Amino acid sequence: MTTPLEEFQQIVQVNQVGAFLGIKTVAPEIVAAGGGTIVNTSSYTGLTGMAFVGAYAATKHAVLGLTKVAAVELAAKGVRVNAVCPGAVDTAMSNPAVLDPSADQEESKEAVDALYRKLVPLGRIGRPEEVAALALFLTSDDSSYITGQPFVIDGGWLAGVSLF
Repeated sequence: MTTPLEEFQQIVQVNQVGAFLGIKTVAPEIVAAGGGTIVNTSSYTGLTGMAFVGAYAATKHAVLGLTKVAAVELAAKGVRVNAVCPGAVDTAMSNPAVLDPSADQEESKEAVDALYRKLVPLGRIGRPEEVAALALFLTSDDSSYITGQPFVIDGGWLAGVSLF
């Protein structure tokens, strides 16, 4: 209810229009090269809801829809299209305090780690290289029969919250 329209539109431009323009730009090149893959970045929130990030979640849902449509439209041209859906990953987005030089970095990291130990069944925040490895798999021949799919990489967060 409190998200300003301008903020909503900016998030749509970056996340949703950005994915659209990425596909529109690279698909003809990939087709001309004889085929290949596109891996979009959605989010854990593209498959569920999360309070206070409505604009973000809406755009990540849209990226999944766009991924499925592109997969169907481009399959006959030898292009596979999938999406990675990260949960919490150890980046500035998950811990904005890392961008603040006056913040106590150690205290901030401890608070973030404690939060994800409670929320994520695997008991930790993800690492960027884990998401990169998933994207690499989706571009490899080992995933040659996979297209139009969302791949959640979230330490089990979407599966449910552990009570232990």
